[in-house]
Amino acid sequence: MSETIIKATAFATTAHAGQVRKYVGEPYVEHPKRVAARVARAPGLSEAAVVAALLHDVVEDTDRTLAEIEREFGLEVATLVDALTDKFTPESHPALNRKQRKALEAERLATIPHAAKVVKLADIVDNLVGTDPADPFSEVFLKEKDAILASIGAADSALHFEVMSASATLRAAFDKAQAEKKVAKKAAQEKLLAEQAAQKAAKLAAEGGAL
Repeated sequence: MSETIIKATAFATTAHAGQVRKYVGEPYVEHPKRVAARVARAPGLSEAAVVAALLHDVVEDTDRTLAEIEREFGLEVATLVDALTDKFTPESHPALNRKQRKALEAERLATIPHAAKVVKLADIVDNLVGTDPADPFSEVFLKEKDAILASIGAADSALHFEVMSASATLRAAFDKAQAEKKVAKKAAQEKLLAEQAAQKAAKLAAEGGAL
C-alpha cells in the first residue's frame, strides 16, 4: 500500500469519524474502503482513481472541501471526487423532488470521466450489498440504480457483472420480504377478525344467558 493510499485512508477515516452505515451500523469509512478495494482490482486505472474511491463521499457527506482534497492529493483526485459528488441535492434544488433530482443526476453521470464511472460502479455494488431488502426503499434504490447504469454503462465489465448480480440478489430478497409481509398482514387480519367474532359470540351468549 502506497503512502498516498495510507494518507487517503487516514483522511477519509478522520472525515467520516462518528458516521455509521445505515442498516449495519458499522463505521462509515468501511464503505469507501471496500469501494477502493474493488477499484484497485479494475484494470487500466491510475492510483488517483483508488484515492478518489476512498474520498468519494467526503465532500458530499462531511465538512471537508474540494480545495482541501486538491491541496492534499492533487487536481486529478479532486476532479474525480467532484465528479462523484451529487450536484442535484435537496439543498441546491429545493423545488425538485427526489425522483427529479435523481433523474438529472443520472444524466450528469453520463458525462463524468471513465475512472469516476468505475468508482461509481464499485459504489453501487457496495450499496446494493449493504441495503436491507426488508426496507421498502430497496425498490426505489433499484430503480435509481437502473437509471445510473443506463447512463454510465459497463465502464468495467467485472464491476458491471457484480452490480447485476447484487441487484438480482437484492430484488429477489426484496420480493420475498414483501411476500412475507403480505402473508403476515393477512394472518394478522384473520386473527383480528376471529377475535372480534369470538368476542361477539361471547357477548351474545352472555346476553342470552341473562334472559
